Amino acid sequence: MKKFIVLLLVFLTACAPSAPEAVVLPAFLPTATAFIAESYPTTEAAIAAADQTASGVDVRVERAWMEGKNVNADVCFTLPDASDWSIWSASLTYAGTILQEYGTTLVSLQDAADGQPGLRCDTLTFVVPPDADLTNAVIEIGAIAAP
Repeated sequence: MKKFIVLLLVFLTACAPSAPEAVVLPAFLPTATAFIAESYPTTEAAIAAADQTASGVDVRVERAWMEGKNVNADVCFTLPDASDWSIWSASLTYAGTILQEYGTTLVSLQDAADGQPGLRCDTLTFVVPPDADLTNAVIEIGAIAAP
C-alpha cells in the first residue's frame, strides 16, 4: 500500500503543471487605421458598360471608384423572386491579374411591388496594391444566387 501511495505521488508530481512560463509579446502590433494617406487619392472611374442583362437579371453599375487601396463598385440587380439573392462570385481583372477575393456590403434592398421586380444594391470592394495599373480594369459578376 505504501508503494502504491508513493507511486501515485510520483505520478501526480510528474503530471502536475510546471511553473508558468513568461509570455513574450512583440513590442509593436500593427493595427488598421482609418487614416488614408494623401498618396492614395479617391478617384472616380468611368463606366464603359453600366447595364447588363443575363438570365433575366438586370445588373447595373451605379458608380465605381478607388479609395486608398480599395476598388469599390456599387452594383444593383433585379431580384427574380422573394428569396435572399446576393452576389456569390465576382472578380476584378487588371493588367493580367485576376483578383477573386472581395467583400460585399448591402446598400439597399427593395421588395417587389406593383408588378415591378425587387432590387438589391451592394458595394463590392477589392483590395489592390497601390501601384496597380487600373487603366483597363474589368469587374465581372460570375454568379448571383440565393441559398
